Amino acid sequence: MRKSLALLALTAACIASVQAKAATVTLNALAFGSTTAPVSANQIVETFDSRSSANFTNGALTFSSSGATIQNGSVAGQFAAPYFPGGSDTTNYLNVFGGATETITVGNGSLGTYFGLYIGSLDTYNSIAFYKNNVLIESFSGAQIASLTGLTASSYPNSTATNANRFVEFSFDITSYFDKIVLASGTNSLEVDNATVNLNTMTQGVPEASTWVMMILGFLSVGLIGYRRRGSGVALRLV
Repeated sequence: MRKSLALLALTAACIASVQAKAATVTLNALAFGSTTAPVSANQIVETFDSRSSANFTNGALTFSSSGATIQNGSVAGQFAAPYFPGGSDTTNYLNVFGGATETITVGNGSLGTYFGLYIGSLDTYNSIAFYKNNVLIESFSGAQIASLTGLTASSYPNSTATNANRFVEFSFDITSYFDKIVLASGTNSLEVDNATVNLNTMTQGVPEASTWVMMILGFLSVGLIGYRRRGSGVALRLV
C-alpha cells in the first residue's frame, strides 16, 4: 500500500512539473521596409482594408472590439497611421484607444502558433496578451517588446520613427500555442496593420503533455494496486 501511495505521489509531482513548464515565445522585429510576415501554410492575414468595424470574422479568426476602431489617417492626440517606407499608411488600420481592447479568437478547432503585426509608433503602454483556454500564457507591454526586439518604445508620439514602426513577430513552441490574443493600450493608442496568425489545425484535438503523463501514470497506479490486492488474498487448501 505504501508503494502504491508513493507512486500516486510521484504521478502528481510529474503532472505538476509538466504543467508548470513556462511558455516559450520568441520575439523578432523585421527590418524597416518589411510590412508583412513571410508567407506560410495555414496562414491568415488581416489588412483591415475592407473593414468598417472592428468586429468581424476572417476564416478561423474572430475579431471583437471593446472600444477599438478602424481608422484611416491620423488625428493628433488620438491616433497616428503606422509609418511605412515612403510615408504614413494610407489604407485602413486597427486603432486601439486607451482603455479599449481588441480580442482575436482562434476557432474552427485550430490553435495559433505565430502572431505577427505591423505596430505603428510603439508605445510603452501598449500591450499584447496571449491566452489558451482562457488561461494567460504570456503578455508583453510595449516596453517589453522594445527590450526584446531592440526597438524603441516611448510615452510620447513617435509616429515617424523607423525604430518604432515595425513588423513584430511572436513565435510559440508547441507547449504554448494560443487560442486568443488581446490587444490593449493604457492610453491613446495602439495602431496595428497586417495582423497575421499561423494556425495548427491538428493541435487542438491532441492531449497536452500533462494529460499524457496523467493517463499513463494513472494506468500504472491502478494496475499496481490491482496486482497487490490479488497477491494479498488468503489461500485455502482442503485436506
